Amino acid sequence: MLLKDIMFSLEKLYPTSMAEDWDNVGLILGNENSEIKNIMTCLEITQDVIDEAIEKKINLIVSHHPVILKRLSNLNEKDSQNNKIIKLIKNDINVYSMHTNVDIAINGMNDWLADEIELKEINTLRKNINQEIISTSVCVNPEDIKKAESICAPFAINMEALYNEELELQDEVFDTIKIIRDNKMKLRLDFVILKQDSEEFQQIMISNQIFDFQFIELKNEPLSLGMGRIGTITETTALNLGIKLKKTFNTNINLVGSKNKKIKKVGVIGGSGMKYLKDAINSGCDAFITGDINYHDSHFAIDNNIVLFDIGHNSEEIFKYKMKDILYQITDCRVCFSNVDTNPFTNI
Repeated sequence: MLLKDIMFSLEKLYPTSMAEDWDNVGLILGNENSEIKNIMTCLEITQDVIDEAIEKKINLIVSHHPVILKRLSNLNEKDSQNNKIIKLIKNDINVYSMHTNVDIAINGMNDWLADEIELKEINTLRKNINQEIISTSVCVNPEDIKKAESICAPFAINMEALYNEELELQDEVFDTIKIIRDNKMKLRLDFVILKQDSEEFQQIMISNQIFDFQFIELKNEPLSLGMGRIGTITETTALNLGIKLKKTFNTNINLVGSKNKKIKKVGVIGGSGMKYLKDAINSGCDAFITGDINYHDSHFAIDNNIVLFDIGHNSEEIFKYKMKDILYQITDCRVCFSNVDTNPFTNI
């Protein structure tokens, strides 16, 4: 299966356009025309993960954290970061990363974590994307359909895939653009785009000599997605919730605040989520679950009567299991997850 076909399917579920501006997602290393046979998923690409991939004859790693996040100034092998990149290239291993686009998406990181802690009545912690969409129709002659589809595809938003909460990956989930034969013996492409992209879309259509298109306003259907989740649990004490989290994530848990506080409403965000602490407070959460909690934020939380649970950044390891299952459904490749423990912390 070609890498570009795997990328197409993944990006219908987790569009790279949803990633944060500072992030580096998508194809990090490799060639989209590569024939992919063996895929491995992981949270972090370490030297040990690369060695494991070489041993298993993997030619595509799908990671959560990008192997390249900051701008490179050179590819000197003496640099440990660069050494990883060179080793991947030398062994013909493509790397595709899905970071904040998976964090923000429906059926992404924060929904997976919410499921693990059995949250109910789930809502978004912070709305990051709240944009108007418009229905779009383009009519072309049958012989021009492939050209028109390739032009429209980068603009099309797959609402069904984004909001398909059960993640049943039937063919229609990937049918971003519906092609319909109209009564003029032409083919009509129906899809939705962001309203803010309509002017650029119109210019591209005209420059390609495609003039038969129209926009239809959708008043009550914004594209609304965001970071983190809030929900409710069966009321319990902070101590009992901490014990449950320790068992669920198989790691030591740091608790900030009173062990006896009653917990009902909970916020959760994977990775390093303390910049969303005020969102959890303003949402009336009794507790906030994330990783990388520091000293000063802990005192701020105590002052605002919210309990914190530090489940570690490594709790995002759930990515490699979930993404393995998704890739198994959408590819004909052999798919496995990395067996390397990439948690840098050891309890002593």
